[in-house]
Amino acid sequence: MFFEVNVPDNISILAFSLVFTWTRNTKIFWNPEALRRIGNLRSAFGLDAVKIQVLTNATLFQRPRVQEGLGVLDALGGEVVAKLDAGTETYFQLVDGTNLPFQRVLDNLLNAARVRPIVLQCMFLSWEGTGPSDAEVDAWAGRLRHLLDSGG
Repeated sequence: MFFEVNVPDNISILAFSLVFTWTRNTKIFWNPEALRRIGNLRSAFGLDAVKIQVLTNATLFQRPRVQEGLGVLDALGGEVVAKLDAGTETYFQLVDGTNLPFQRVLDNLLNAARVRPIVLQCMFLSWEGTGPSDAEVDAWAGRLRHLLDSGG
């Protein structure tokens, strides 16, 4: 869907992005050909200055098809926005509702960040009336430090 936005002269647009959200159907969003078509549509409509972003939980980055999709996204000047909502395995399982190991996400984030800049989307929430403990936030900060110190 394409639309026109009228912006008053005294307002500056700082950023505008095409955002594609991760779904369980990776055939759509990590399909290299689909990403190429998105890039072609962006160009056809004169929107080359618009950054393509893919929001992801980073659980499938180790798959060859996803690696190829990441390469296409890179070639399009796109950006990966990946979730990191926990610092420990226990909290990860609680807030992300998955059976996948937290270490897979951490490894995938590190490997991706060694190749390209990534943006981390982080959300601290109140679960049953309680937010994350200080130890959890410290563990999360430690994960960030490890990513940076390890070349990410």
